[in-house]
Amino acid sequence: MSQNKKVFDVVPPQREISPAAPKPRKEDAVRPEKPKPSLPAAPRVSFKKTPLFIIGGIILVMLLGWIFIEPKAEVEIWPVKEEISESVKATVYAGGSGDITGEAFEVVKFVSDQFDSSSTKLKTEKASGVITVYNAYSTNIQSLVANTRFVSGDGKLFRSLERVNIPGAHYEGSKLVPGTVEVEVVADQAGDEYNIGPSTFSLPGLAGTAAYTSIYAKSSESIAGGVSREVPQITQEDIERARSELTARALEESKAALEKMVPSEGDYVILEGAIDLEIVNFETIGEVGEELSDFWAEAESEGKAMVFQKSEVREFAKNYLMSVISSGQLLHEDSLQVEYTVEEVVMDENRIELTLEISCQTYQEIDKSNLKETVKDKNPEAITRILRDYPQVSKAKVDLWPFWVERSPKDAERINIEIRLD
Repeated sequence: MSQNKKVFDVVPPQREISPAAPKPRKEDAVRPEKPKPSLPAAPRVSFKKTPLFIIGGIILVMLLGWIFIEPKAEVEIWPVKEEISESVKATVYAGGSGDITGEAFEVVKFVSDQFDSSSTKLKTEKASGVITVYNAYSTNIQSLVANTRFVSGDGKLFRSLERVNIPGAHYEGSKLVPGTVEVEVVADQAGDEYNIGPSTFSLPGLAGTAAYTSIYAKSSESIAGGVSREVPQITQEDIERARSELTARALEESKAALEKMVPSEGDYVILEGAIDLEIVNFETIGEVGEELSDFWAEAESEGKAMVFQKSEVREFAKNYLMSVISSGQLLHEDSLQVEYTVEEVVMDENRIELTLEISCQTYQEIDKSNLKETVKDKNPEAITRILRDYPQVSKAKVDLWPFWVERSPKDAERINIEIRLD
């Protein structure tokens, strides 16, 4: 308050209003000393007219103010406050009609990576190929049983897979033309040493007979495919390791994406139980036992989150309290406190059930218009007595302006009544 205003506090009936401080007396005022001349020859200067001029100006201003300035009154009232507490259930719906409006967000994430195979195995394969068997021994068909042995020129043993019949030889003029048949053979042992180029083969089973040199075989292409070495392979443990890593990453990225989708400008709440994360697919390029040094895997996740704003909860709580308080009671909204517990989250229905514990201060409404009419054209002591009779008032302060005004304005419109809740 400015120093040119009178202030009066309304106190309970048993307390007395402190008397106003006494006005300073004229004889207590400090008079300014006359300045002493610095040189005897200098003329004397009188300041007697200056204080009178100032005093006259002040009197004139006060007189004009008395005539033209309209007084004002400021009445501050601190109402009696009471505490109210309520417990109520509320439903949050996303995309539907509920007590509290919520929102639902959904996201799909794909996460992939390359993984090393952790195991090896001994790979053994027998070389195989096709040879041509010649019958220059007889014009009759010569039969060979399955598993007939054939030895290459460098001593590698191969065996036929099936029983075959070699056509008999025939003459073209005086020249004997051998009968031929193609036979599939496989190496007797695994290993790349059986991978050989075109070669000539003998049949050791005919050794010691006349047919030994007349029944033989040749190959025009290489016999290949023989292997005996350690090779990498994908194991079940490798697949599970990839699944575990990608699943964790996909779920984490889904959750982060959902949190990022929530608007930052609001006071949104994301409940831990209102986030649904799920791995919907997992695939690998490579299977258990496959001979690969590494493989690719991919996980697909879906995420959903339901959110609501604290301000929406407070608004519901405020409206609920306003519906249960008595007529004429008002809420001190700054004192509103709301705590909630989650009773149920049903993600498929976009629904959250909450229990709200609400507390707030209330106070009795004061009819300002009627009070202005009551306190107009009254001195501060009278206004104090009037306000003491209001049971809903705990404390008040009266301020008149300008400072020389002794009574509140006759015009109620120039009286301002402020309700203080601090």
